[in-house]
Amino acid sequence: MTGPMLARVCTWSVAAAALAACASGRPELPAPRTPLSATPDEAFRHTPPEPGPLPSFRLPEIHVDRLERGLTVIHMPRPGAHVAALRFVTRRGGEDGPASEAGLAWVTGEALVAHTEGDSPLGDEHILEQSGLRPEVTVERDLAALSLWMTTDRLPRALELMAQTLREPTFLPGDVEQAVEDARRQLDFFWASTDESAVSHAMGALYGSGHRAALPLWGTGESLGRITREQVAARYRATWSPAESALVVVGDIDHGLLLETAARLFGTWTPAGAPREEVQPAVPPPWTGERIMARPTSSPQSLVMLMERGPARSNPDHVPFIMLTRILGQMFSSRLNLTLREEHGYSYGVHGQYVARRDGGELLLMTHVSPHRLRDAMRAVVAELRRLRDDGPTADEMATARALVREELVASLESCGPASAVLAELFADGHGPEELERLEREVREVGAEQVRAVARHWIRPDEAPMVVTGPPELLAPAVETAGLGRWVYLR
Repeated sequence: MTGPMLARVCTWSVAAAALAACASGRPELPAPRTPLSATPDEAFRHTPPEPGPLPSFRLPEIHVDRLERGLTVIHMPRPGAHVAALRFVTRRGGEDGPASEAGLAWVTGEALVAHTEGDSPLGDEHILEQSGLRPEVTVERDLAALSLWMTTDRLPRALELMAQTLREPTFLPGDVEQAVEDARRQLDFFWASTDESAVSHAMGALYGSGHRAALPLWGTGESLGRITREQVAARYRATWSPAESALVVVGDIDHGLLLETAARLFGTWTPAGAPREEVQPAVPPPWTGERIMARPTSSPQSLVMLMERGPARSNPDHVPFIMLTRILGQMFSSRLNLTLREEHGYSYGVHGQYVARRDGGELLLMTHVSPHRLRDAMRAVVAELRRLRDDGPTADEMATARALVREELVASLESCGPASAVLAELFADGHGPEELERLEREVREVGAEQVRAVARHWIRPDEAPMVVTGPPELLAPAVETAGLGRWVYLR
């Protein structure tokens, strides 16, 4: 045996001997007690802490001014902040116009900052790298927005680049073509997603399959195929105009300096096109088709989704409906979470959402369950809707929901990005910042009887459309035996 090999053998032998010595000197563990006894539970776990007193709410300093050509300037100063948010928002969103133009608003927004040919200052990667800006275009049903985030020292430069982009859009052919292709990819992803496409099917049941609300924001294959550069340019001139828009600034900048800069950059801006006429599709009569839409899938989990109409933001039922949504499915301790997750173990959690728009709103309740529990989960969701209509919320539910809604309202104004989004959304809905004070006051004052009355007016446990999925061999028996209404397979 060679020297090196002998040395390694000796080393291994010494190490093995050391390990054996350690093992032999280790005390033996006692045998486990049988049968095992459970650790006694603590009493405090059965009594959750009560919500504390609601803190006072004070709206921060917010300035609202209007320039000569109609552009609204909304400024929320944040002295000492190191970052700032800049958002240009227009009230004309993705639902504006006839169904034949579905997707045009989204393509227009994307083409505005496209960088395929590098002529847009906010699409030029070199300019963005030098300026340290992060642009984003958002197109929602009631609004469209161009947003920028930056450090405070770059806010003046960001205003200049935003003004140049908005006042001198290029919409080169390559940019529009790229935006249309991006819309097609988004549309493919949308229809491939069970959850996303389920929302569209439910909206179709609420409003009619041809209604704008039921069409994806990215349009349809047919509508995207008709979009031209001329249409994009005309859409932009008609909808991103100063009179329909606001410049929202949240950051550390002197208000007088901001107004002076905004007047210099935007004050003489006049859109080249005539204002577009508002085209609102007629709301069809209530849905008379099958209540439950079933979609066979191979996913290991089944989807249970229910959608119902809700009030618009300007409706007096708006705040009680916010509380209703919280109590049903938008809290960890919501009724649906306690029933589906804690009591029965059907689900890991329930997603609840209420989207209030200018002309209406929708309540969405969604969860994923084992296909073997699909029938029971469907029944449980409908049963909780009936119980809330019949009995109303408890005092504890109201207190918890009230505290959470107010806490989120306060938190939304504590950082630049969320604050600019909240102020832009209020403007798009036709409200000023003072609407936040009214909202907070109503949240503080709303009572359980109001929530119960709103539930009885808006919630239809036995009629609201549902979309469910599951493997074919389990889906049909579950839906059939649930006994919740007529159903049909989705293609």
